[in-house]
Amino acid sequence: MSISIEHTITLSDPAVRWKYANSFADVRFGQVLEDLDLITARIAWQYAEGPVVTAALEQLDFVHPINMEKNLLCKAALNMVGKSSLEVGVRLENEGNHIASAYFTFVAVDEKGKTRRVKSYVPQIEEEIRRENAARQRKEQYQQKNLQEERHFFDEELELLAQAKKSSGTYMYRGANIMSMYPQQTNPHHTIFGGHLMHLGLELAADSIYEYSGQRAVLASINRINFLRPVPIGALLKMHHTVCYVGNTSAQVEILFEELHGKNPQPITNSCYFAFVSVDEQFKPKQMPKVIPATPQEEKKFVEGYRRYKHHKERRGN
Repeated sequence: MSISIEHTITLSDPAVRWKYANSFADVRFGQVLEDLDLITARIAWQYAEGPVVTAALEQLDFVHPINMEKNLLCKAALNMVGKSSLEVGVRLENEGNHIASAYFTFVAVDEKGKTRRVKSYVPQIEEEIRRENAARQRKEQYQQKNLQEERHFFDEELELLAQAKKSSGTYMYRGANIMSMYPQQTNPHHTIFGGHLMHLGLELAADSIYEYSGQRAVLASINRINFLRPVPIGALLKMHHTVCYVGNTSAQVEILFEELHGKNPQPITNSCYFAFVSVDEQFKPKQMPKVIPATPQEEKKFVEGYRRYKHHKERRGN
């Protein structure tokens, strides 16, 4: 059973383009993320024959810049189905160019929000089989990566840490914002819409890079966004941001969402990992200030950021 959707964001319309523009007249990709979450959720809901919730955005890599005066075409399709989970992929095209691909994971739930089983999925044609195999490979790679991150630092990483501490960079930039969640931001389950949380995380990451470096930076990839538990209406979210690793022209940013009850923090609700590249006015990569880890916790974040950097380069074949 093949399910697919095509949706066009009409950037050629000045009124629509204004909605999706940031202060540099580039695409405000947080707004696009909200759209992608809605589009892919429609496919998951249709196949699951009932409610689904966003569990993760597995990855998104940019391969081509977006022309803000040309329409953005979103092509979404079901890739893989587990016992209760579904992966939906979406391909973005602009002027006939492949801009990026993203992979969303959803979990089917009942009216009480409990996980429920969905019918099995058997791909029929060659393209469906290819997409399912790629989805299973991504899942295996993520599981292997998690196992690797439980190990001690490797020699290469220890050497990298030593070099970072000798550099003339900036100590690891960290901070936090606090924001209330309102009823207008809810999904059909009366919790906060996953696309809205992605939007918040991405724009906070972009702002933190700009404050850290004082330079213009563009989104290069989304390494992963995890939805660890629902965020209720009225929640007070504390959003922690850390510029945890900087290469030559790129930086890795971690965003953690923490629900507050009074002064007592609750378990993390979302974790987000973004990569940015610093650019000049002609969009040529520009050197970014190095970051220096100073504590064991910061060393761990630094190494994890470096691993995400390496993983991103491997995915792109660099």
